[in-house]
Amino acid sequence: MRHYLHTFLRKPGALANSTALAAHSELKAVFDEMYAGRPREFASIMLACEDAPIGACIEALRRRGAPSAGARPGSGRDAIAEKALAQIKLIGAVGRSVA
Repeated sequence: MRHYLHTFLRKPGALANSTALAAHSELKAVFDEMYAGRPREFASIMLACEDAPIGACIEALRRRGAPSAGARPGSGRDAIAEKALAQIKLIGAVGRSVA
């Protein structure tokens, strides 16, 4: 899935019915429930955490996709989610520096 992310950013409409997404049932469920109308945002979050474990990416997607108290539904703007994404990026950077 991860090697298709740049393509999905360019062609977000291809994501919903892609074989790559269908191969990951948990990712597909998160996409269908929270990002069906926002495929580019889904691909952007996945790309931001591409070096992190898939479980961390799924958690970041869920946090970003769930509206917070006082936020507009679907806005994806949540302080906890922003912090989670920052931590995922840091984990990815540490992993690259160790490898």
